[in-house]
Amino acid sequence: LGLLLRIVYVAAIYQPGLAAYHGGDYKQYQQAAEPMARGDFSFSNDVYLSRPPLFPLLMAALNLNTTLILAANILLSSGIIALSYVIARQLQLEHAGGGHYWLLQSWPLTQPA
Repeated sequence: LGLLLRIVYVAAIYQPGLAAYHGGDYKQYQQAAEPMARGDFSFSNDVYLSRPPLFPLLMAALNLNTTLILAANILLSSGIIALSYVIARQLQLEHAGGGHYWLLQSWPLTQPA
């Protein structure tokens, strides 16, 4: 369900470039990824004071292609839902797997970029 909701959400607001997604997060990640795409891995950009470099590395590896970046983000965030469920079950949390848990985790606006 979460994967489907994310695909529908992205398809509904899709536009070239990443400015429309999650406010300024993608813009900052893109600023960090552009030097990496040119081969500069010095990590000297001020963005790294508040953002880790792993997602910009992924963006650079995907050649800053908007569609591929959004697809990767959808897959990663959907994987986090499943991983959260598994961890909650292993920790024997009381409401793990409840409908409200899946609804909250599936809603595209609750997920960080």
